[in-house]
Amino acid sequence: SSGISEALITTEYGLYVAIPSLLIYAFLSRRARGVLDQMEKVAISFVNQVSKTPYRQNDTASDLLARLTASQVEDFLQNIDSRAQPVNPEPVLQYPQDSAGALMNQRVFSVSKTATVSESIGMIRAAEIGEDIDTIFIVDEQGKYFGHVLIHHLITRPEQTIMELLTNKESPFVRVDTNKADVQNLFAKHDLASIPVLDHNDKLVGRIMRDRNGDGK
Repeated sequence: SSGISEALITTEYGLYVAIPSLLIYAFLSRRARGVLDQMEKVAISFVNQVSKTPYRQNDTASDLLARLTASQVEDFLQNIDSRAQPVNPEPVLQYPQDSAGALMNQRVFSVSKTATVSESIGMIRAAEIGEDIDTIFIVDEQGKYFGHVLIHHLITRPEQTIMELLTNKESPFVRVDTNKADVQNLFAKHDLASIPVLDHNDKLVGRIMRDRNGDGK
């Protein structure tokens, strides 16, 4: 019995040491995770603020307009020459009939890769895109195609997540001079509602929608 007593006493002192150590470890681990989460939130907030800060080049003109009275603004508008012609827009490029450029719709919805999930959802609601759109296209600061994100993925992601982190960079795309048959083959191979169309500078210039037959339109 003396051996058993000594073993029990040793076990007792071991528990005295182990239980507080376990509690301290759990406390410190939780604090460390909290610090990391806070650092990540601050970093994301900083990046979002920097990306949304406009380049204030025309502050002088803006301040001048802000100081004008309503009557002064009205007089200014009345003195504008109504016969002035607008600047000629860039000519519309003509593409071969069987090319992706001829099939595409130039009204395309895209989001910057630096935008957050919350900002992207807000832009989707404001744009009132159709229900047949299941993806949104992601571009960089120069308008170059970066990838796409499935819209339903946005619902399950934190609001402050940067779109760049969610982007599928391996998504298929076509060039403006891609043949119509190749476009149809892509729709047949990939289950997509639309395919982005890029020019030869990798800029997003349009999209081709899948029609009821599974072809591009």
